[in-house]
Amino acid sequence: MLDFLAKLQTIDRRWLYLFVAVACTLPFLVPVQIDVYVSPETQGYYDAVEGVKTQNEVIRAQNFELAKRGKPLKREKVVIVDSPWGPGCIGEVRGQTEALFEHLLRNRTPFIVFALDGDVNAPSYTEDIMKKMLKAHPEFADRKYGVDWVNLGITRTGWQAMQVMAKDFKQQFPTDSRGTSTKDYEKLPIMQRINDIKDVGLLTCSDYWPKEDYVGFVHEQYGTKLAFGGGGISSTTIYRYMPSGQIAGFLVGTRGGAEYDRLLHPNIKDRVNLGSKLIVPLAYGHLVIILAIVLGNIGYFATQRKRGN
Repeated sequence: MLDFLAKLQTIDRRWLYLFVAVACTLPFLVPVQIDVYVSPETQGYYDAVEGVKTQNEVIRAQNFELAKRGKPLKREKVVIVDSPWGPGCIGEVRGQTEALFEHLLRNRTPFIVFALDGDVNAPSYTEDIMKKMLKAHPEFADRKYGVDWVNLGITRTGWQAMQVMAKDFKQQFPTDSRGTSTKDYEKLPIMQRINDIKDVGLLTCSDYWPKEDYVGFVHEQYGTKLAFGGGGISSTTIYRYMPSGQIAGFLVGTRGGAEYDRLLHPNIKDRVNLGSKLIVPLAYGHLVIILAIVLGNIGYFATQRKRGN
C-alpha cells in the first residue's frame, strides 16, 4: 500500500496538464452554472454605484423645490469609467465592465467612459459591450448615446491628465471617440452635466492593474469616491486601500465579475455575464490543482513512512 501511495508523488505532470485542460473545457461543452459568495469588496463596489443613484434622487427632489422658488438647479452626478484594458485582460476584466455598464443603464445613471493611457483596442471594446448590452436587454432600448452615456476614447499623460480633468474636463477631452466636440451639447447633451470633478459622483477604474494615482490625485485632493476593478494579481496591492476607505469597493478578477452579476441577478439562470461563464472552468481548474496538491502530499508522507522517518 505504501508503495502505491508513494508513487502519487511522481505522477507525470503531463497528466496534470491534461486533467486541467479537460476540467476547463468541459463547462463550455456541457453548460454548468455555480453560485458564488459575494465578497465585501464586491458589495462595496455595488453599493457605491447605488449610492450615486440615491444621490441623484435627492438632487432631483431638491431641484423640484428650487424650481418652484425660481432658483438655479443643481446638476445630477455622473459616473466616470476609466476602462483602458486590452485583449490580455478580457478574461478577468471584461465581465466586471459588462456588469458595471448594465448596473448604470438599469439605474439610468449617466456615465462617461474613457481610456487613460489605454490599449488601442479599449474604445472599441466599450462600443462592443454596449452594443451587446442594448441588444440583450430590450428594457434599455431608450438609452441613447450622447444622452445616457458617451465614449471619449483614449487620452494620455497619466496623473497629469487626472489633474487637468479634475479642473476642466472638456479641456482634457475636446472630442469623443467619434470626433464630436464635447462642447456640442446638441449631439452630446450628457457633457452639459460635467465641468469638473465636483460633478462626479463616482470614478471607477478597471484594468489589469488599476491606476493607484487616482487615490492621491483625485480622492485625496477632492474627496471623490473611487471604486477599482482589476486582475487577481493586482489585488494584493489594491486591497490596502479598502480598510482606509480610499476606495469604496474592488472587483477582483473573474470572480469579481461573477459576484457583481450575482448582485444584479439573484436568479442564477439570468446570469449571462462573462464573469459568470468563466467562473465555472476557473473553479474546476482550481479543484484539479487542489486535488493534485493533496495527492502529492499523500505521496510525500508515504515515502517518508517507507524510509522510516
